[in-house]
Amino acid sequence: MAKTRFSKAVSAVDPAQRLKEMIHIEEDRLLIKTDENSGKIFRLDAFKRIYLIGAGKASASMAQAIEEIFGDRMARGVIATKYGHVLPLQRTEMIEAGHPIPDQKGYEGAKKIQNLLSGTDGTDGPTDASGAVADHTTVSRARSMGLDPKAYLENNDASPFFQRLGDLLITGPTHTNVMDIRILLVD
Repeated sequence: MAKTRFSKAVSAVDPAQRLKEMIHIEEDRLLIKTDENSGKIFRLDAFKRIYLIGAGKASASMAQAIEEIFGDRMARGVIATKYGHVLPLQRTEMIEAGHPIPDQKGYEGAKKIQNLLSGTDGTDGPTDASGAVADHTTVSRARSMGLDPKAYLENNDASPFFQRLGDLLITGPTHTNVMDIRILLVD
């Protein structure tokens, strides 16, 4: 009896199992359960490519679950996982690295993840925006216009938010891989 309870408890917190319970695809709709009574729905046909990134000791099992859920819909992925936590993956590059103390392999994994996320051909995602400009004035400008940045973030509504601010970057199709620019200025 105790062994059964223990097994149920472990299963309830298994990250890969939880993903399979929370994420489903029905036809061309991605359904993500956010709590017991609600969730988010995304039209998959609105996205040109789907990428997976991850880091941490559970990232390999979670990547395996995501690959199973998304199948051929997923373009590719990059994850960094703890040494000894390797699992077979089809579309995801796995980098073994130090955890919880980062090492050189972890740094290399982070660079590969950054490189995967940093390219656009001007037609990524469901809008014509290839990005946006955000700086130290973004939140205060938004609030002065009566916008609630947290609400936009919680609703995954970046495009309308930055459009109202006049900060969207729209390149249109470039037919090349334009690299994003990220600038961080620290006093």
